[in-house]
Parts: sequence; structure tokens; C-alpha cells
Amino acid sequence: MTEKEKMLAGEIYDCGDSELLQRWHYAKELQLRYNNTDSRNSEELSAILGDAALSPVDRLYAKFAEEFETKYVSQGNSTDRTIEDTLRIGWELLTILPRAEMKRIRDKYLEEYYDKMKVED
Repeated sequence: MTEKEKMLAGEIYDCGDSELLQRWHYAKELQLRYNNTDSRNSEELSAILGDAALSPVDRLYAKFAEEFETKYVSQGNSTDRTIEDTLRIGWELLTILPRAEMKRIRDKYLEEYYDKMKVED
């Protein structure tokens, strides 16, 4: 029986076991990374904790960040789109997030663009 197995079984174990110490140091490293990460940075938190540790809204933010990078930011020099297309893509991407998260956008714009895009989904 390994020291880890003993520990998990509630038995006396050697806390100086190399496997346990390695896991302890790794856990401390993750704690430091987590504590130094902006709570709004879902992508980084997901990388540290794994997707299972994220709330449903955090997972949506991670999805939004990924799609924003793919569909909006990394368009490249060869993409030729109008400002209307750019705005449409932006509103489409925002519909990934719940409306309640749109705290800094005026209701009249949400009603005109966000709600309309959400209905078209």
C-alpha cells in the first residue's frame, strides 16, 4: 500500500513520502497561480483548475474568449469585411454570454441587437 493510499484510507502515513511531497508542491504552485490570476480571466482559471472547477458562466466566458479570438481578432490581412459585418459578428459573439452579464451595455442596444441575435439562434 502506498503512502497516498494510506493517507486516503485515514491510516497513519509518512508525510515525507516523495510522491506526497511532489503533489503538495504542485498544489502550492497551483494555489499561487490561482491567487495571482484575475478572477475575470476564465481562460487562465480553466487552465489552472480544469473546466470542471469553473461555473457554468465561467465556461461561457472561456468559450466567448476562444471564439472572439478565432472569429473576431485573428481575421488576418486577407479578410475583407464591412463595419456592419464586424459589428454583427461582435453581437453574435456576445450572445454566447447570458444577457445578465451585459451590465455596461444600454438596454436599448441590447433590445435592438443582442435580443434580436439571440432570437435568430
